[in-house]
Amino acid sequence: MRKGLLLIGALALALSLGLVACGGSSTSNPTPTKTPVATSSGNTTPTSTGGACSGTPVKITQHEGNSYFFDPKTYDFQNGKTYCLDFAVTKEFHTWTVEALGIDIFINADEHVKKDITPTKVGTFPLKCIPHEALGMTGTVTVS
Repeated sequence: MRKGLLLIGALALALSLGLVACGGSSTSNPTPTKTPVATSSGNTTPTSTGGACSGTPVKITQHEGNSYFFDPKTYDFQNGKTYCLDFAVTKEFHTWTVEALGIDIFINADEHVKKDITPTKVGTFPLKCIPHEALGMTGTVTVS
């Protein structure tokens, strides 16, 4: 009898934890995070993060015909110079990641991000959007 009660208690606990982990409540109000999210409902107002930049402005958008391509696809920077990357508001989570330079910028859906970077390593480096790399959202950063 005691083993049966323990088993029932364990199953009830596992079920309740599963419901909590899977979002068993529809009343929560999620906030943007730095993790990949599904497409936006379009009912939100863009938010700004990163504040004002001090570097030379560089506008970054997605290609008009395919939102899984950076526009432009290649970027040329000078070693030691500061640039203000200004990301266009998108309807989906993206990253602008250049691992060799230690750059990993997160852009949530409906978020306007501006971020200063100062490359300090000369070379040509791969650029990618981590969640969309397999879809071709890649590019190149050259620092001279």
